Amino acid sequence: MPPQSRIPPHSEEAEKALIGCVLMDAETVLQICLDRKLHVDCFYVPAHRTIITAMGTLWGQQQPVDISTVSDYLQQRGDLERLGGPLVLDRMVDAAVSITSAGYHADQILDAYRRRQYIDECRRGEAQAFDPDADFEGLLNQTQNAMFQIGEGTEAAMTREEALNEFLGTAEKAAEGDVDGLACFIPQVNWRLGNFRKGKPYIIGAPPGGGKSTFLENQFRYWAQECGVPCGVASIEMSADEFYGQMACERGDVSYFALMNNMRECKNDEPGTRLAKATEGAQKLRDIPLYVNDRIETFDQFEAWARVIVRKYGVEAIGIDYVQILEPGKRCKAKTERERLVWVTNQMRRLAKALNIVILILSQLSGDAADGKTRPTMGSLFGSRSLNQAVRGVIMLYELDGKWFVEIQKNNMGGVGAEEVNFEKARQRWTGPGFDSDGNKRSTGSAAEQDFGF
Repeated sequence: MPPQSRIPPHSEEAEKALIGCVLMDAETVLQICLDRKLHVDCFYVPAHRTIITAMGTLWGQQQPVDISTVSDYLQQRGDLERLGGPLVLDRMVDAAVSITSAGYHADQILDAYRRRQYIDECRRGEAQAFDPDADFEGLLNQTQNAMFQIGEGTEAAMTREEALNEFLGTAEKAAEGDVDGLACFIPQVNWRLGNFRKGKPYIIGAPPGGGKSTFLENQFRYWAQECGVPCGVASIEMSADEFYGQMACERGDVSYFALMNNMRECKNDEPGTRLAKATEGAQKLRDIPLYVNDRIETFDQFEAWARVIVRKYGVEAIGIDYVQILEPGKRCKAKTERERLVWVTNQMRRLAKALNIVILILSQLSGDAADGKTRPTMGSLFGSRSLNQAVRGVIMLYELDGKWFVEIQKNNMGGVGAEEVNFEKARQRWTGPGFDSDGNKRSTGSAAEQDFGF
C-alpha cells in the first residue's frame, strides 16, 4: 500500500473514552488534558473535534460541562443530529468506564497526534529535499526545529530575567521568615533538610517495622494539625481507620496495639482509661484538613485522586504508603517489577511538578538492610540508582546499636547527615532529643549552632 494511502495513526476508542471522562468530571479531566498540552487538533475524528470544541467553549464561559449542557450546545448549533443524535454522548460515557483511565487515554491520543505530526514533517522534508533549488542547510534547521516542537521540549524555558526575579522573590520571602516549602516535624532533621520543597518527591526508606508508616503519620498530622496545611495520604497498606486510629492513639498517649488487643500496658493500666485517652486524641483530629484514601490500587487512580483533592481542598502535600505495592496501571509497558517501580517513581516526579506539591514516598529496602542488620544506604532501596535519580531527597530511618536515627542521604542543594532521635513504638511517635511530642523544644541552642552536613 502506498504510504499516502495509509490511515494516519489515531485511536477512535481512546478519543471516545476521554470525551466520556470529561462528561463525567470535566474539571478534573480537562486539567489532565491541559497538563499534557492536549488540544482540539490532537483529536483525529472530525466529530470528536466538534464535541471537544463545544466543551472548550462552555468551559471558557465558566458554564457546566456535562451531557445536558454539551448536548444543548450542539443542538443549538445544528450539530447534534449530524454527530449521531442525542445518544452519541451517552455512548461516549459508556466507553469511558472510569475517570481514573483519563490520563491513559490522553497519552494515547497525544502519542498518535505526535506520530501524525512526525509523518507530515517527514513528507514535507522529503518534498523539499527533491527540490534542487532548496537551501539544504535551511531545510535541516527547519526540520530539526520542527522535530523538537513535536517532542517533549515544547514548553518555553524560563528566561534569565524571569529566573533571577523568581529567585530574588523567594529569597526576599525567606528573609522575612516565609521560607519556601513545608518543614519536617523533627526540628533537628529540618535544620539539615531545609524544608520539603513543593513540586518535588522525596523517598522515606526503612526496614519492616522500622517506623516509616509512623513517620508518615507524624509528619502529616504535624502539617495538618499544627500548620493548618491541607494534606492527603494514599494508605495502600493500612485501612483508613487504622491510619487515623494510630494517629489518635499517639495524640492520646496510648498504645494502639494495647488498645485494640485489650492488653495492659502496665500493672495499674485500665481499659477504660486507654479508651478515654484514645477518644480524646480522636477529638483533636476531627477537624484537621487531612484526607486519607485506602481504596487506591494503581497509579492512574492515585493521579486522578491527587488532582481532585488538590483542586477541591488546596492540598499541598501527599504521602503514599508504600510505593512497592502500588500497581502502575495501563500506561506502563514495563515488564519487570524493578522497571515498573522506576516508571511509577518517575510519574510521581512529573505529578509533583505539575501540581506543585510535596510527595512523600515510603519505600521498602532490599538486602541486609531489609532485615535491619546494617545501616541502610541509597543502594538499599529497591530500585536503587534509578529510584534515587527520580527524587529530590532520600531519608532513611534505622536503629543501630540500640539508637534510632533519621538520616538524610540525598538532599539536592541541602544538607545531609544523621540525627539521633527517639522512636517510641508503643506510642506511634518519633521525636527529636530535647523535644516533646508536640515538637516543643526542651533544651537551648539555635539552628546556627548546628552542623548542616554540607
